[in-house]
Amino acid sequence: MKKTLLNIAMAALCLNFAGKAQAQTPTKPATNQAIDVTSKGLQIGQQVPDLSSLAKYKGKLIILDFWATWCSPCVAMIPKLEALQAQFKDKIQIVSVTYQSDKDVSPLLQDLSKGKPTNLVHITGDNTLRNLFPHIYLPHYVWINQQGTVTAITGLDEVSESNITKMITGDNAINLKPKADYHVDYNPKLSLTDPANQGGTTQFSFQSLLTGYKEGRGGGTSRSLMDNGSYKITCINQPLQKLFLHAWSSTKDYYGANRVVLEVNDRKKLISGYSGSEYAEWIKTNGRCYELIVPGSMHEKAAEFMQQDIQRMFPQYFISIAPRTIPCIVLERTSTIDKIKSTANKTQVLIDGKSCLIKGNSLSRLIWKMNTSFFQLSPLPVIDGTGYTGLVDISFSAKMSHLDDINKGLLPYDLQFVKKDREINVLVISDREVSK
Repeated sequence: MKKTLLNIAMAALCLNFAGKAQAQTPTKPATNQAIDVTSKGLQIGQQVPDLSSLAKYKGKLIILDFWATWCSPCVAMIPKLEALQAQFKDKIQIVSVTYQSDKDVSPLLQDLSKGKPTNLVHITGDNTLRNLFPHIYLPHYVWINQQGTVTAITGLDEVSESNITKMITGDNAINLKPKADYHVDYNPKLSLTDPANQGGTTQFSFQSLLTGYKEGRGGGTSRSLMDNGSYKITCINQPLQKLFLHAWSSTKDYYGANRVVLEVNDRKKLISGYSGSEYAEWIKTNGRCYELIVPGSMHEKAAEFMQQDIQRMFPQYFISIAPRTIPCIVLERTSTIDKIKSTANKTQVLIDGKSCLIKGNSLSRLIWKMNTSFFQLSPLPVIDGTGYTGLVDISFSAKMSHLDDINKGLLPYDLQFVKKDREINVLVISDREVSK
């Protein structure tokens, strides 16, 4: 069984890992042909069946917003969607749809609303609408007119005041750019180039490869054990900055976008700054796929091998770890009394949007989760400044995306997060003159 050790979601274009297109069996041969997943669902011009979840909005323009809490562009769109709903009032209804549970999404939505009532309709735990409108990338928007007919399937760029106005008035000149989510059959337990992903059965035991953008493969990064016992690092369609950050990150020291310094003349070759369709076009030229496979016994050296590969594959850059003083969110002890020493007989870690439970494990688990999930968009990195090296027992309820709420939960343990300048290691990427 595959054991995923690390998974960092894309920030600029989100891959819907929960979609049916990602469900692969180890023995299923790959067709190696890109297929538009959206073509398998309801198409433009087709009537949407009567659904109880949408029945009360008949006669209005309905925009289905498929999203997830881990998708940064999705979250960034929520305030815009709220504003559009408030502007057009009862002429439209924006319906926010996610496969995630209400428990998973409520903390984020409450944090974004800041106590104000929402104008949007939220559907959680959805499978019905997702099956009617299959997709891979998030956010994903389906436009349904007043007569219940699908009129457009788009990305976030098309969701605008101008386009909504044209859609409501029946402007025949409107021409929204359609969204197509291409997918190629891929078994993530095998190599990107393994013959089994082309219909064969061979597996590599040691391999390192770099390719350009691969249409239909989606995107993301992972570190995992393979069925044959080998250890695999896979990065699919990643910008160079994310590729470099993944290589130098570990569970003890995570390097996110807030812990990188670019000292280069052309930043656009490393990171785009785009979202939506602009990012989709940019990544086709600038995205890279990297994969490293090593024997399971060598998994502890895999990251080092990846770093060496990157230095060889991209000699135009000098990549180093260097200390810099930057603003941080620092976990500190407020007393010398040890209120966190573990007495647990077994390890237990459960950190979700509403609570944190750590028994018989280190504080690094909390720091890691905050950096990679709840505070992944924060301009400030979260670091452990306690100096505590032992195992801990802590348990509290809090909105895990809200620092003040977390601090209330940590009070009984004499722990607090504070914002202050600290000297920490950052990843420095600089231009290097390459000898010809």
